[in-house]
Amino acid sequence: SAGMQDADRLRSALEELAEKKVPVIVLDLSGMDFICSLGLGAIINGHLKSRHHKGQIRLVNPQKPIRDLLETTRLTRLFPIYADVDRAVAG
Repeated sequence: SAGMQDADRLRSALEELAEKKVPVIVLDLSGMDFICSLGLGAIINGHLKSRHHKGQIRLVNPQKPIRDLLETTRLTRLFPIYADVDRAVAG
């Protein structure tokens, strides 16, 4: 399915960035109104791999359904949420 392919692409992109020891990965979620468990899993996987070099994944402007999901699953503790990309990059 498309969702599964997207999740796979996201997972490998985040793994690649983690391998390059990118200190901050910014994911702009403003255009998404839904994320499946595979997509969330890909982000968590990226987080775990980034943690080895003290890297961080920052999320930008998730829409309400995704923000609610992140809060319910307490993932907001792992991933700081920013209003826009510039703020996320500046941290």
